[in-house]
Amino acid sequence: MAGTNRRYVRSKAKSWALGVSSTGKEQIAVSFLLPADPGLELGERHLAWYGYFTDATAERTIESLRCMGFEGDDLTQLEGLDKNEVELVIEDEEYEGHLNEKIQFINKAGGAMVKTPLVGEKAASFAAQMKAKFRAFDAGNGKRTTKPAAAAKPAAGGPIGDEPPPLADADIPF
Repeated sequence: MAGTNRRYVRSKAKSWALGVSSTGKEQIAVSFLLPADPGLELGERHLAWYGYFTDATAERTIESLRCMGFEGDDLTQLEGLDKNEVELVIEDEEYEGHLNEKIQFINKAGGAMVKTPLVGEKAASFAAQMKAKFRAFDAGNGKRTTKPAAAAKPAAGGPIGDEPPPLADADIPF
């Protein structure tokens, strides 16, 4: 049952090798040490990820190698591949009647990330659009809606949180 029991594990590359698959495709195998997972009754173990260099897969393989810490462009000199902790996306995959763990993706380790952050006016506009949906949801679930609190004003000296300061006319490049 591919796609079942998805989990995320942080680790660093422990060993690696270039090779050719049984179908004749160039590949890299990277081994990771996974910690014990008592909830799944799994002890500490090594698990390999295989990246391929076909026209369809080379870009994602290179992205994964960069996440791990490889900065060069010569695959015979893979120094630094064990530099960064990465987040492994692991799923169970059925193979010859047995479920086996498989590393599906290697991602940069970090907090919550989005491709395009909503900030400033765009964030405020979206939040305003969603208020009615939140209130309808709460009302439908028996929660009493309350009068919204007055918006907090930013303290003098800058924006709140990670929001960038508003742009001035001189900041616009056109």
